[in-house]
Amino acid sequence: MKKILDWFKHPSLSKRLAVSFLLILTLPVLILSGVSYYTAGSSIEEEIMRSAKNSVDQLNETIDQNIEKKADAVTYFSEVIKEKVYKEKGQASLRQKFEQYARQNKDVEAVFTGSVDGIYVQHPYTKMPDGYNPAERPWFQEAVEKKGEIIVTDPYTSAAT
Repeated sequence: MKKILDWFKHPSLSKRLAVSFLLILTLPVLILSGVSYYTAGSSIEEEIMRSAKNSVDQLNETIDQNIEKKADAVTYFSEVIKEKVYKEKGQASLRQKFEQYARQNKDVEAVFTGSVDGIYVQHPYTKMPDGYNPAERPWFQEAVEKKGEIIVTDPYTSAAT
């Protein structure tokens, strides 16, 4: 340890040159390393943000396509369902169409419709509470309010569950 201290206490010309060259070589390497680190950090952050944006855009597109398919189904059923369908014979046919739709769309938990007269048809069949009237439900009232438009409601607890 004493030799190292002596080396620093009594610097010779060669020692001074060695330290100078060491600094001259080390300083640019440190500066380049710092700049590279900063640049790499910025590039990685930009790449992560770009990747996240692409993922969100793809997810949005997938959701839009899924909602578009559901909107097409709603349009189809709105054209098929008329007042006479709510009569007993028509209900069986409607349930069959609902069942077929549910089988083809595994992400659909239930398909249902209601009339202003309080008639309710659902697949899969679920016993509704006594006195249940679909016309009193918020989804029905919103649909009547926006007649002819497809509505998307906020999630809610089904009367069947």
